Amino acid sequence: MAVIRLGSIVSDIRGSIGEETYSRGQGGLYVKARSGPTGEPTAKQLASTAATTALSQAWSATLTEAQRESWQTYAKQFPRPNQWGQPSLKNGFTRFIAVNFPQYVQSSAVAFRTAPVQPPFTPPVFSFTATTAPDKFIIPAPLVNICNGSHVLWLYIYVGTEQNVGRNYYRTPYTSLFYTTRAYSIWQYFPLTISVVPAVYTTGKKIWLRMRIQCSQCGHISTPAQASAIFDA
Repeated sequence: MAVIRLGSIVSDIRGSIGEETYSRGQGGLYVKARSGPTGEPTAKQLASTAATTALSQAWSATLTEAQRESWQTYAKQFPRPNQWGQPSLKNGFTRFIAVNFPQYVQSSAVAFRTAPVQPPFTPPVFSFTATTAPDKFIIPAPLVNICNGSHVLWLYIYVGTEQNVGRNYYRTPYTSLFYTTRAYSIWQYFPLTISVVPAVYTTGKKIWLRMRIQCSQCGHISTPAQASAIFDA
């Protein structure tokens, strides 16, 4: 691993270029060899690949030019934050995938959104507790005031990789962890307890969860919300 010292022109660098990944730790900026998946792909990885492939084909072969243009406009109107929390413009194809991917990977029988309906909303701040022996997360029910109370909402929860307790930021990677619904203002399974078997976490380490919420009727989707907790014994 190499350490980086930057001058007055460039003050920070994050992400991957070629075979190298740039990041920042307690000791400052560093670069390391880019890592990729090892071993046989899991069922979730295969489902994610299939969903991305299907939506990519839909973008090219199913959407009309007017529909693709509506996604381009949507992307320009509602930029996503980058690694530093600054607005970053994405293209329409990227936003089409981002809106449709969460629900499509759960069930390809659900029709994808051909055009954006409403702007993304900010999900509520959430918190959770994390324990080892047994490994589990406990999450209170989120309070959401969007759409009609009778609309079914989909909630997606993703888990990051455990980090040292001193780390105060985390971006990727995240893995799909849980999916549930709300109907007539009632969430299923909350307060939510997610057990992880076999045990993979370490007492004293920090973990991040990410939450997204989407309305099944109108496609209204939230930006991701993140929270962290330290594993207790």
